[in-house]
Amino acid sequence: MATQGVCEICLSEGVIEKHHIISRSKIESLEPGEHGSDLDLMKNPGNLITLCRPCHKLTDSHWYYRMAQSQARKRQKPEDKKERRKRTARIRKRRQVAKAKKLASGEFFPCSGMNVGGKRKCGNIIRKEGGFCGGHLWQAPKPEE
Repeated sequence: MATQGVCEICLSEGVIEKHHIISRSKIESLEPGEHGSDLDLMKNPGNLITLCRPCHKLTDSHWYYRMAQSQARKRQKPEDKKERRKRTARIRKRRQVAKAKKLASGEFFPCSGMNVGGKRKCGNIIRKEGGFCGGHLWQAPKPEE
């Protein structure tokens, strides 16, 4: 939840966010009777700090939150084949868009190597025009001595 205020680290004014010192995922995983389970750490003012967005992104909370979400998804019941296909298609499309952006930037180029059988190009993105990715270095012409 974002509001206006002052960041407690860099003292900048603007949009601030609440940051839990003891992470929300850790609080949710506390068992009854375990140390801290009776302190209501989600709302406890001693466990909260207000940070601007750049300072908040410097904390580990984003990484831990994504990891906790990933673990929660693994514990859920398996999705049906139709939903899995939809998710796979979304991921594939997102990767294609990211690859197209890299190629359009002019800083990246496609690998010049050919896949097994020589029927299609590798498709990996590299920084050197006309170069080869690590898997196709063996296809690169040998430099003449």
